[in-house]
Amino acid sequence: MDVPANREWMYKRVLPDGVGLENTFYEGVETFISHACKLDLFKNEGTIRCPCVICDCRQIRTPNEVEDHLYKKGFRENYFYWTCHGEKRPASINITCPPPPTDRQNGCVEKVSSYEAMIMDVAGPSFAQCQQQNTDESPNEQTQKLFNLLDAAQSPLFEGCTSHTKLSATLQLLTIKAEHNLSQEAYNKIVDFCRGTWPSDNCMPSDYYRTKKLVKSLGLSYEKIDCCVNGCMLFYKHDINEKVCRICEQERYTLKKTRGNKVKQVPRKRMWYLPLAPRLQRLYSSPATAKNMKWHFENVPEEGVLIHPSDREAWKHFDRAYPNFAAEPRNVRLGLCSDGFSPFNMSGRPYSCWPVIVTPYNLPPSMCMKEEYMFLTIIIPGRKNPKAKIDVFLQPLIDELKLLWDTGVTTYDVSSSENFQMKAALMWTINDFPAYGMLSGWSTAGRLSCPICMEQSQAHILDNGGKVSFFDCHRQFLPMDHPYRRNKNNFKKNEQETKPPPQIFPGDQIW
Repeated sequence: MDVPANREWMYKRVLPDGVGLENTFYEGVETFISHACKLDLFKNEGTIRCPCVICDCRQIRTPNEVEDHLYKKGFRENYFYWTCHGEKRPASINITCPPPPTDRQNGCVEKVSSYEAMIMDVAGPSFAQCQQQNTDESPNEQTQKLFNLLDAAQSPLFEGCTSHTKLSATLQLLTIKAEHNLSQEAYNKIVDFCRGTWPSDNCMPSDYYRTKKLVKSLGLSYEKIDCCVNGCMLFYKHDINEKVCRICEQERYTLKKTRGNKVKQVPRKRMWYLPLAPRLQRLYSSPATAKNMKWHFENVPEEGVLIHPSDREAWKHFDRAYPNFAAEPRNVRLGLCSDGFSPFNMSGRPYSCWPVIVTPYNLPPSMCMKEEYMFLTIIIPGRKNPKAKIDVFLQPLIDELKLLWDTGVTTYDVSSSENFQMKAALMWTINDFPAYGMLSGWSTAGRLSCPICMEQSQAHILDNGGKVSFFDCHRQFLPMDHPYRRNKNNFKKNEQETKPPPQIFPGDQIW
């Protein structure tokens, strides 16, 4: 969207080092408060609408409260024109587009809306080249779907409508459905009501099914992989045609009757895998994120200040160990986390579902921990905790990570207008202690659960309770001349600690 030159300060709130706010933001907020206080709402009630990310112009607050909210949270998204505070949006930025021409080569839309730009980001450079080519050959199925989306982004919702196109209205209704957790039935009723109030020539999809069919090409693909009901193996790659588990000999399918008394084979258990590489490629295909993917390389941190993992020794050691990987700043550093949750409430049936999330750490601190950049890659189904069998479900992700490390994938970088071979490295796993035992392979239960002490653990089993206790296991880490080592009263009775701390093994010895 068009951005007024004097409003760029609105989304440049935090200083580059992440500490404190820009002076231009302070001055801009004062300008906004002065403007809002001229409205009738303030004159009558002494309050104004708060445009922060949380309140979103829906809450009425005093000017001082609004000022505090803006300093802490920032402005709502794309609020360059203060329409909720008396300003009118200039006509030049409306999504006003003529109906799509029947001949793509003879007609063109003078202004590209944000929705058209979004389609171009999804399609990549090959789609733009396909538009410019003068050829009588019909596009393939995927390209034709993108052409249909482009038509929807250019088609007015109805004749004379200048505020919405078919695609913009559809996506905004889908956003409302997701944000407010509406059912499909509620969505269909809202669409029916809207279609009844608009002119009869409106082109809004008539129900949720047709809406999803329209926007499906914007999304990324996913895979459904059948797995053993006990989690022993995946019916994947060379085992894809197997009907029985090789380990526990459980059947892959169960039989289910359908309409017309036909029998259908239904998988007893199935996992979902969302490929990682296309998501990383899309980060480079969008101008909104492509430049930020090199932030870790271009940022020069202040000495002694930690604002990003790239400032730490682990990142620098990795660069020294793999100079070929580090030579290309667009290669991606990843972190992986996983934990279980119950999708049902406490009164429902016991069920433990495990999502696996991968995050790219190339992005600046203000972006890399946001929800939209935390990529859900695997959904491990329940009902039980996968425990040590989690590695079975991680197979597709591990295979893709090996591909991204060894070979990489050809990726178009829109910020530099060139293709490059993108590689990726998994640098960290982030999890709590119980999940650590699943992802690392070291059991976190029992007397040997400490991954530092290992077999040298001094944990003991209580005589009466039968539970493992780690009482008085910490004195061995103190200096040898520490007085606590000789203390016989406040720790184990009549015992001194004379043992040195356990040896910490390097990674290759642990492996």
